[in-house]
Amino acid sequence: MSKSGFRESMSERQRLLLSLVVENYIASAEAIGSRTLTEILHNAVSSATVRNELSELDRMGFLEQPHTSAGRIPTVNGYRFYIDNLMHSRALTPAERSLANERLSSIKAGSMEEYVSKACGALASVTGSAAVALSPDIGATIRRVEYFPMSPSSGVAAVLTSSGLIKSRIAATEEPVSTAMLYRFLQAANGQLTNKLPAHISHWDYSIIAQATGGYARLFTPVLEAMAELIGEVSVQETYFTGQNHLISAVGAEKATAAIRALSEGDQLKTLLAAAENPRVIMGTETGRNELACVSFVLAPYECRGMRAGAVGIVTARRTDYSKLLPFTDYFARRLGSMLA
Repeated sequence: MSKSGFRESMSERQRLLLSLVVENYIASAEAIGSRTLTEILHNAVSSATVRNELSELDRMGFLEQPHTSAGRIPTVNGYRFYIDNLMHSRALTPAERSLANERLSSIKAGSMEEYVSKACGALASVTGSAAVALSPDIGATIRRVEYFPMSPSSGVAAVLTSSGLIKSRIAATEEPVSTAMLYRFLQAANGQLTNKLPAHISHWDYSIIAQATGGYARLFTPVLEAMAELIGEVSVQETYFTGQNHLISAVGAEKATAAIRALSEGDQLKTLLAAAENPRVIMGTETGRNELACVSFVLAPYECRGMRAGAVGIVTARRTDYSKLLPFTDYFARRLGSMLA
């Protein structure tokens, strides 16, 4: 039967029992038996009835027994069903809202990207979990390109975007250049590149700059190549991952190391964050990576200037209080967007 079928066929008593098992396990990390559940229900139903309902939830794949004589704990599917259909998110306390606002307002940064990176660290600190973030993509344009000489034939090429992001690297000219040569080069470069989206800048633009520089074009070729590489970099959203020590504490060193390695490979982390169109929980097993089966992700997108810009979230053990972390992460993300704007 499909998950939607289970949702339609599950009785109210089964829903209640599943909620009780999940919430008990989150709170205590212990399995719970039919006798205890019967007592929680004030003996409104018999222990035998509760046992039968638990067996049915086992059959549905929502509960399991750690060993034969133990009570029940939720499976991954049990968590999923609980989060999607049964969980009641808690309202944030004034203290929790104040903490998020205080931590975000105290961040000092020179660009949006730096701000999001530091906000990621703040989220890890206040939640006691590993935190992840995706830098903003708000259609930033090139504000200016520069070249700062350090010697007659070497200097620093830099690109500044409209979002405040600065990228730079050392570049050498073919031969020593004069102030007049540099002025002519930068005038041509800024005339062609400023106010354009990085993705809209092509080889044709660089050819026009070379032509405008005239006989000096050959000298500035390495600088122009460096600027082209920097422009390519500013069009890529960065991912941030911090607080890994919290993940080690939550799931153990061996599992955490494997999970951290998996998240560091390729675009795994970026793919997860980009999928956060709404506040959501992603179970590690849903990623298709065995190394992430021990964790879950609580993610929320943030907006800037009315557009979805990026996402933030936490990486934690599967047994966690989603009813608290999901609304907190959502609030943190919304406040982050407001601060960026």
